[in-house]
Amino acid sequence: MIISNSQLSQLAEPLDAQFIDKLAQMLSGPQEPKQHQPLDQLRGDVKRMVDKALQYEMNTEQGAAYFVVTAFLLGEDFDQKFPAAGPVLNSKSLSSGEKASWLADWTTLMFRTLNEGRE
Repeated sequence: MIISNSQLSQLAEPLDAQFIDKLAQMLSGPQEPKQHQPLDQLRGDVKRMVDKALQYEMNTEQGAAYFVVTAFLLGEDFDQKFPAAGPVLNSKSLSSGEKASWLADWTTLMFRTLNEGRE
């Protein structure tokens, strides 16, 4: 199911809050990057990143979740800081799922490359 930005903003608050809460809880787990951040603050950060994902037309739960996780791993400004991200995220010809898949592959490659230097 794909939800447009205008439809998402019209959804009932509990649905929106439930998705954000689910992501926040996932990111606050014992092995996750935001494990020590208060959950209320984390929910606000997740909401801000979901809103940013929607600006890039990543309007599925999967797309928004990948964007949020990438932002928490690489920094909230990863879309500006890393030149490779902009063209993909701004592409009108890629679907939310294709952008999500690219983010997953790209982030994995970046961490693999960084890890090679440590071995």
